[in-house]
Amino acid sequence: MVERDAFNRLFVVDSYAAPRHSRDLLASLVDMGLSAARRLGVDEQWEVEAGAFAQDEAYKEVLEDAGFREVRRFWRMVINLSADHRVQPDPPSGVTLTVAVSDEERRLLHDVEQESFAGQFGFAPQPYDESSAWGIDRRDARPDLWWLAWSGDRPVGMCVMDDSHADRGASHVEMLGVIPQARGRGIASWLLRSAFATAAHEGRTSVTLTVDADNTTGATALYEGVGMRAEQVRVHYRRPLASSRDGEAASDSHEELSVMTPCESRPRSVSGP
Repeated sequence: MVERDAFNRLFVVDSYAAPRHSRDLLASLVDMGLSAARRLGVDEQWEVEAGAFAQDEAYKEVLEDAGFREVRRFWRMVINLSADHRVQPDPPSGVTLTVAVSDEERRLLHDVEQESFAGQFGFAPQPYDESSAWGIDRRDARPDLWWLAWSGDRPVGMCVMDDSHADRGASHVEMLGVIPQARGRGIASWLLRSAFATAAHEGRTSVTLTVDADNTTGATALYEGVGMRAEQVRVHYRRPLASSRDGEAASDSHEELSVMTPCESRPRSVSGP
């Protein structure tokens, strides 16, 4: 699968193969993905990104042989819920919580998300209409769990949960953010503990989220501080679209390969305080 992220000037190549065939097939699939990206005719400033699980030595070797280099690691973190997590935490002083139901409220939630993640790895400004459509149209969406945290009359934090991991009995925190001016007040921790309580009341056995391990806001320490642990590590690789290592461009005979452009930037599953 090849996806184009126009905001970040990035192609994303995802390749999968049955384990017994993985080494040879993955090399061919990655080559097909690079070929598809070249055929789009964009300028050479674009990059190509791919991700591999940390333990997948064969795929990591394939990517490195194709000129990719590691740029980031993301952790999927989890906490197993107990009866204690059913207790709703007290909010920080002067902070309240509402559900973003109306279009106006969801626009505010989007604004908080954009401000919270600005400057982080992989961030690109995203129009509200694209972001909202992607979030609502998903089969695992939970609009009833799109929360806004307020300090007085100003929205300062947000938390978005979904059912993408419901098959394992888990609630998933898709996004968690607090604007820079409101950090250090315990708002992110409170939102996260509120998510635990909600999940526990719904009968879920765990809560998951994904975080940039090198997040500059201290997110990983916050999540570990509330009892979460890393259960999976995904390594992100990048390389220039045009690389001196390519030699002759790969064959363009794979015309069946299509490029996905469902929206102009990839949805982020990265959480931060």
